Amino acid sequence: EDIDAYVDRKKNIKEFHDDLEAYIKQNSNDKPIVFIIDELDRCRPDYAVSVLENVKHLFSVKGIVFVLSIDKEQLGHAICGAYGSDRIDSNEYLRRFIDIEYSLPEPLIENYINYLFEVGKLNEFFNLEFRTQHRELQRDKIAFIEYSKFLFGLKKPTLRQLEKIFYHTGIVLRSFTSNAFIIPELLVFLIYIKLFYKEFYLRIV
Repeated sequence: EDIDAYVDRKKNIKEFHDDLEAYIKQNSNDKPIVFIIDELDRCRPDYAVSVLENVKHLFSVKGIVFVLSIDKEQLGHAICGAYGSDRIDSNEYLRRFIDIEYSLPEPLIENYINYLFEVGKLNEFFNLEFRTQHRELQRDKIAFIEYSKFLFGLKKPTLRQLEKIFYHTGIVLRSFTSNAFIIPELLVFLIYIKLFYKEFYLRIV
């Protein structure tokens, strides 16, 4: 019965591959179909391994490309966790699934801060008409950006942590009136320690 089940599974996979290749040939206009799997390393270990295995066995056909956006070290820990052993060579295991590996360079923190400042719409507060007309408020925008670059250049938070800091900052700024005086350097510093040094922040409060 086990042998028959194995033969049936092999047959079903072969039929699935044939149908999939036929579908791709008819619908892809001679271009590959690309699937992007993001943050697989953040999934439950057994689920992450299951996804890799299924990608390899079910979708390994001509015309389909999978792009895995992963933290390779973290995914390696997940693989060891899924198999219950830290003796597994996770790099060797991943070579079964990854044909080409490319490491993205870390973006310059200054560029990412500028990006978050725009995307988080923090500039909307600093560019309010009232603030741009008064000299004592005009420097707030530059001070905010420059101090952020200085502080986070020293502390090196992750990109995800930076995103969280700017998200919280945007919420705080929306609570201010357009004519409110703020100290940008202090605002950034307080939000930073509130998120990462909560006990110290509460002592200040």
